Amino acid sequence: MIDVEISACCVSIGGEVFIYSASRDITVRKQAEAELLRYRHHLEEQVAERTLTVRSMATEIMTAEARERRILAAELHDDLGQNLALVKLKLASLEGPMEGAARVNHLQDMKTIADLLDHANASVRSLSTQLSPLVLSQFGLVAALESLAEDFLRVWRLRVSMHLCDEVTLDNTTAAALFRIVRELLLNILKHARVSEATLIMTRDADSGMLEITVADEGTGFDAEKTLAARSNSGYGLGSIRERIEFLGGKMSIDSQMGNGTIVSLTLTPEPVGHQ
Repeated sequence: MIDVEISACCVSIGGEVFIYSASRDITVRKQAEAELLRYRHHLEEQVAERTLTVRSMATEIMTAEARERRILAAELHDDLGQNLALVKLKLASLEGPMEGAARVNHLQDMKTIADLLDHANASVRSLSTQLSPLVLSQFGLVAALESLAEDFLRVWRLRVSMHLCDEVTLDNTTAAALFRIVRELLLNILKHARVSEATLIMTRDADSGMLEITVADEGTGFDAEKTLAARSNSGYGLGSIRERIEFLGGKMSIDSQMGNGTIVSLTLTPEPVGHQ
């Protein structure tokens, strides 16, 4: 089938009316118009899909931020807040006379206060490290992950066995995102896996530049497919992690079964710094 455009006109000559008509094949033009319309619809669908993705990512990021705030608030209340309350009580007990045995008790109380303040100071440093680790901007991701593992051992008694490649050069956004993702995965192990040890592996392929980060444990495990399908991720926040790593151009895979531990792998080929 072809598309034809017909044009006609009437001409009066010497009292007689003549009708002139012409036709031309416009199949190619119609095909081009149809193709343009299909392309327009495709673009509109892509825009709508991308808009939904961005909105979903924004929601997940806000959810992750809210979860981080709850964690930090709990740590402030349970650790720093309690230590400061004890310091206040100890200071109140020093208002009495300082003679004989009372003086010895006062000196012991002063030592206790100093210890409590040291612990509170350490808590503040730990919270600062979790929010924005200085070592990340100064020395890079590998050094920051090593510091993070030390924090988990000191604060939460979770021993992280690490096998890390040499330091990699990443832009600040990518490095910060990967740091927070690894921290969240370790927190998942702490909260859900019921183990005291975890494994963190980071490798980089010399040829392709692909970076792979693996966080694993031998804990309780879970149904990965069911958990990812759940809107809230049952407290794991895996949907947020997956969207964040995909936003960076990477992928996340999960190997987990009930009672057989969990392996979460992140793969990413970051662009060279200065070429984004």
